[in-house]
Amino acid sequence: MATSAKSVALKATAVAAAALGATSIAAPAANASSISGIFLYRQFANINANCTGGTRYLSNKGNVNLDYYLIWNTNYLYTSYNGYFQTSKYEDWASTVADKQLWCYGDNYYYQYYAANAFHRYRSLYFYCTSIGCAYYGDHVSGWISGV
Repeated sequence: MATSAKSVALKATAVAAAALGATSIAAPAANASSISGIFLYRQFANINANCTGGTRYLSNKGNVNLDYYLIWNTNYLYTSYNGYFQTSKYEDWASTVADKQLWCYGDNYYYQYYAANAFHRYRSLYFYCTSIGCAYYGDHVSGWISGV
């Protein structure tokens, strides 16, 4: 494969990684009652009162089912080449249960959700590359595996 095709292939890998949703969200640290400290998301609590005293933990509301695998991290593992074919491999981390906590954030009340369990899976993306670029060829996703 020509050097320019490798460059295009690496760009395709970067685009694929972005498409998989690798993001980070700044949030206050979880309270000690949280199992993991891995922040998932924040939801307005709809409490008709002002929250004073700055950002702080208020109470734990227990675990809630998410009803799906909420992916909270995607790691790029490697890219391999075989002739015109490129394979990029990733590992997704997700949770199905969240620790729900009530927080004061600014002047409002919010529920913050933290990962209460962990699953991971492997994802392979396949590309067909030539000197003019790479085209998506397909993918393979393993089943979810419990634990870390």
